[in-house]
Amino acid sequence: MKRSLVPLLILALLIPFVVQAQSPVVLDRLQVSLWPEYDRPGVLVIYRAALPAEQVLPVGLTFRIPAAAGEPSAVAYRQDDLDPISLPYQRQVVGDLALITFTTSAREVQLEYYDPALQVQGSDHRFVFTWPGDYAVGQFAVEVQQPAQATRISVTPPLGNGTLGSDGMTTFGATLGGLATGQTQVVEVAYDKMGSGLSFERLQPVEPIARPASLGERLLAWPYWPWGLGALGVTLVALAVVSFVRGRKGEDDARPGRLRHKPAMEGGARLFCHNCGARAEAQAVFCSMCGTQLRRNE
Repeated sequence: MKRSLVPLLILALLIPFVVQAQSPVVLDRLQVSLWPEYDRPGVLVIYRAALPAEQVLPVGLTFRIPAAAGEPSAVAYRQDDLDPISLPYQRQVVGDLALITFTTSAREVQLEYYDPALQVQGSDHRFVFTWPGDYAVGQFAVEVQQPAQATRISVTPPLGNGTLGSDGMTTFGATLGGLATGQTQVVEVAYDKMGSGLSFERLQPVEPIARPASLGERLLAWPYWPWGLGALGVTLVALAVVSFVRGRKGEDDARPGRLRHKPAMEGGARLFCHNCGARAEAQAVFCSMCGTQLRRNE
């Protein structure tokens, strides 16, 4: 009886792993960026895919791209807002498509390739992108960068008004909704452009518009602050010295017995000491207050 239970227990333990292995992968979000004539002829196609939080990692992924694109220019994962880190991959050609297969332990991956299918007739440029429906996607977003010197650009389906980026390039973008497994999405891009110049050669950073400086900022930026502070210091010291001298003079004037006049002289019936100013008798030789010999006219 015990022996018959062992296979059942093993089978019960294996069932969750079998179900997990067979459950289809779903992308929480996929953004497809189309950059025509960016740094090579053709169109740079960028996949930025995010796996849902409940997806068990590591997981194997396979994306189909045009076989004419050759080897992908990048297969990488992203983590913690760092630069993409390359992943090993395998490429297998099946008809007009190439299967790019890799395994990731991160929830954000990036795939880049150059599609040579850009059609050019004089100034008329056209490109058609098709998402083959490799996975179900919760939110499918598209971004199209307008090439430098391109005019009259049109995108189908419409992606709204373009926005000017910090690199000087205009970009159109919108989220188109969810897609089921096997459901395709076509994006058509058309524009006029003379010449074969690439956008990368003409990138111009956009200078931000500086707001006017406030009064406080202008005062702090005044270049003559050291001289102004020095002059203020000298002025305060001078005022302090003048105030001190005037204070001492007032004290001297208010001191009892000090008279601010000429030295005591014998004249008539009054005689004053030239040292302390005390009054003395006409016949006195020395001051009765300070003992100083009195001066007399010869």
